[in-house]
Amino acid sequence: HYFIQSNLRSETMELEVKDRSQPMASDYNTKCGPQSKAAVDLYQSIRDFVVPELVSKTESQKGCTIRVMDNGCATGGNSAFILSQLVKELAADSGTQVKAYLNDIPENEWGILSSTMHSKMSSEIAQNHFSFEELPKTMYGELLSIETDQMDLVYSSTALHWQTVIPILPLANPAVILPQYDSSGGIRDSWAASAARDWELYLQERGRETALGGFLAAMVLERGNTLGVKMGEAKKKMLDNGQMSEDIARKLYLPVCDRDHDAIMAGFQEGANGVLVWKDIWEVVDIRNSKFECPFTADFLNNKITKEQRVDGVVGFSKGFAGPTLLSRLSGVALAETIMEGYWAALREIGLKCSPDDFKTTYGYKILVMKRI
Repeated sequence: HYFIQSNLRSETMELEVKDRSQPMASDYNTKCGPQSKAAVDLYQSIRDFVVPELVSKTESQKGCTIRVMDNGCATGGNSAFILSQLVKELAADSGTQVKAYLNDIPENEWGILSSTMHSKMSSEIAQNHFSFEELPKTMYGELLSIETDQMDLVYSSTALHWQTVIPILPLANPAVILPQYDSSGGIRDSWAASAARDWELYLQERGRETALGGFLAAMVLERGNTLGVKMGEAKKKMLDNGQMSEDIARKLYLPVCDRDHDAIMAGFQEGANGVLVWKDIWEVVDIRNSKFECPFTADFLNNKITKEQRVDGVVGFSKGFAGPTLLSRLSGVALAETIMEGYWAALREIGLKCSPDDFKTTYGYKILVMKRI
């Protein structure tokens, strides 16, 4: 059990912990094409609603430091894109420095992250326009114990569906890969409640760490993940073929939960000025929907790649974000790596039999830009 006390709450929440997600694969930077599109969309919102106010700060406070936090930085490919854009906007022609606080779970590939940042941000670092600090902690708790020098901007791109604190409940349906699709034994409701708790903690803690007038740009995965369904079908295929025992199948799941509109907007209410606010901490500046289509499907339909290459691209993407976590679920299981090799082969077989519309990495997100009040 974890006991998390938030400075913005009066009560202590008891959270059951069984497992945690694992880091993205070491080659995630080269296989995260769909997430790269998400980072572009997220930065568009940041540029439209946050950058103008940060520019005003740099003009009125010459030589200031703009502090930015990235929750869910993984191996840094998408982080470098957003941060390099911010440096161009804020620090390229001034004495301003952008300091980034890069956050992910302790098991993250921190060495690869550091190499990525020093490679992609080398000129910015050399010119003293950019520096970074690593924060190896869960984003659903306190990250910084600071009373001054708080964040000017916090953002999270394609990470808030991962749950660090999850219910202690085994899968009732062994063929499910995403517990939110397991309608048996109250498991789906338990995961939804856990996801709601995570979202609340996230908003509270980032509110504590963000300066008044600072911003939070959060990209939240919306319901409708067809790839997750196909990943469950791959597990069922192995069950039916006797390649995986039911006991092992119940252990093999991803601790993620996407959300519908009501779950994302829970706790937001209309304030006196007609603007949505969250607990007198966050004021909503903008809400927009972001949908990025599967790049492998697009290339296939444009005759740039073969069907096999399309399927291999989708499977490779799946292994990049889910492989380490799924393998960790089989800790202590004999031949765990062999089982997982069989699983990815089963997913590929399913993909080869599916139409492009049924086997793809198409996702929808809601982007919320909020101001600390």
